[in-house]
Amino acid sequence: MALQTARAVVLAAGKSTRFKTKKSKLLSSICGQAMILYPLRAIESLGMPMTVILGHQAEVVQAEISAAGVQNASFIVQKEQLGTGHAVLCSKDSWGDAENIVILYGDMPLMNKEVLQYMLDDHTTSGAALTFCTSYVLDPHGYGRVIEREGVLQIIEEKNC
Repeated sequence: MALQTARAVVLAAGKSTRFKTKKSKLLSSICGQAMILYPLRAIESLGMPMTVILGHQAEVVQAEISAAGVQNASFIVQKEQLGTGHAVLCSKDSWGDAENIVILYGDMPLMNKEVLQYMLDDHTTSGAALTFCTSYVLDPHGYGRVIEREGVLQIIEEKNC
């Protein structure tokens, strides 16, 4: 993929309800680094511009990202948390003339440059219109789902599953 024509959108607006903590889970330290910084560093290492969608504790999360010196990041606040699709919609004006949009979640500490590059290469070879990363879990209770119905992918919030 020509990275000059790509933009990443990082979803970081959620309330961290399942984490059962007062602070955003994105600020939880994993191996000495806030969780949110893992996907951001992967994006940054490829030189791709990114938009971070903030919501719950937006100021604190943005301050952590700024203090870490993350480059090529802009921020948008999702005033009402109305779901994943709405969060992506909030970022639409930041896409500019990007031909490819890569959507990542802020709570992906296993995201690294190699995984992201593989995902981007797959995006290019498959001719996809939009790429986002997800995972398979044995027990999806409490999580939203990506479901394919009649050839159309949908993100379904857990409460609607």
